[in-house]
Amino acid sequence: MKRRSSSRPARSRPARARPPSHRGRPAAGSAERRVPAGAESGRDSTGRDSAGSDSTGSDSTGSDSTGSDSTGKRARGKALVESAARGNGRSSTDMAEHLLDCALTVFAERGYDATSVRDILRAAGVTQPTLYYYFPSKQALFLQLSARHGSETLERLRAALAPRTSCEARLRVVAEASFVACGHDPRIPRLLFQTTFGPRIPGISAVLDELAARRFALVRAIIQEGCESGELAPSSVDGLTLAFCCLLDQHLNVLVRQPHPAQLLSPELAGWLVTLFLRGAGANRA
Repeated sequence: MKRRSSSRPARSRPARARPPSHRGRPAAGSAERRVPAGAESGRDSTGRDSAGSDSTGSDSTGSDSTGSDSTGKRARGKALVESAARGNGRSSTDMAEHLLDCALTVFAERGYDATSVRDILRAAGVTQPTLYYYFPSKQALFLQLSARHGSETLERLRAALAPRTSCEARLRVVAEASFVACGHDPRIPRLLFQTTFGPRIPGISAVLDELAARRFALVRAIIQEGCESGELAPSSVDGLTLAFCCLLDQHLNVLVRQPHPAQLLSPELAGWLVTLFLRGAGANRA
């Protein structure tokens, strides 16, 4: 008897369902919720806080607080600087003078180009914010110094020349006033000479050229009046002016670098140089 073949299909067992993994997922019964960026600080993703105000600082009425914030910062910065000045025993005006004086000392010793802002800070014993509160840059310090001393010296010189009439008397005033000013504070001529005759400095050399031109014009007017009045022999006015200025300036440039320059730059020396310019060094011949 033949065996009957089974036509039933093989039963496939259903796949056993795996339990869900709880790694990195919220616990059962809790709803998963994404936290928008900035929610921890009370702001939504648009940059607005829960009250609807914008993070730029504008309130709900649309007024901008940027201007008031910057004004407040400037006021606080000014208060801090003035407080630091008082802590050093100086008023605000005294602090500005202190910074100028220290800058002049360092400039005269090292030269403008070789002096850094850090050198000035170290000499003045202040912080960078304090310096920049009074002067925005190293260049501003130098320009303030040159304008003050150069302009003040010329104004005093003009006032002293007013009552003098003869060419010789006026030249003596120029020589003596220059010697007194440079002997009083030798740092000024040291700085001006080395900066004027050194390499050109943008923003600095043009100012010094203008001061030198004003002084040259003042002396030239005296020389020209002397030529016209007959006190001086007819000659090149520009050449005589340059000769007189060089005669003074070379003595100034050398003597302000010596010990006790105020004693060396005496009225007697000033008068002798004027006499040398007017009458020369030649021996009188019968």
